[in-house]
Amino acid sequence: MEVIEMGQPQRQQRVTELAVLPPEVSSFSTTNGSLSAHIARRRSLMMDGGEGRAVGSHICMDGKAFGLALHLKEVVIGRTQPTSKAWQTIDSDLVVIGDYTMGFDVEPLGGGSRLRVWIDYQWPSAHPALGRLGGRLYARWCVKRMSAAASGRFPAM
Repeated sequence: MEVIEMGQPQRQQRVTELAVLPPEVSSFSTTNGSLSAHIARRRSLMMDGGEGRAVGSHICMDGKAFGLALHLKEVVIGRTQPTSKAWQTIDSDLVVIGDYTMGFDVEPLGGGSRLRVWIDYQWPSAHPALGRLGGRLYARWCVKRMSAAASGRFPAM
């Protein structure tokens, strides 16, 4: 039996090998909405002048996933072109995970790239039982969908 410590951050990640160079992967991954398409039926995506690409840039999303309405505000906290980007929640009403930091890293791999999409998340304080039931599944689903967006755009190695 696995014991889940509710105060400890959790991590999910997914690695994908792509037959394009890191600048192409990074450019796609930072394009507005390319990786956030996993929030199905997104109703709105708003960004400030940094368009979600610069450190300090804000991103706001409203949408639906698994039939639940979602609202997120995120801020970009790290960006090294063309190798990485990270962002974190500053306001959200997610049900199965709490606040998170999410990002991607791209590294050269032969004639292509290795893309790692990751999320470090807290369990939800408002719904701890739902977090235990669905938090890990939701976080895994997010990184899988974000990796699939890149895999759908570029050929595999």
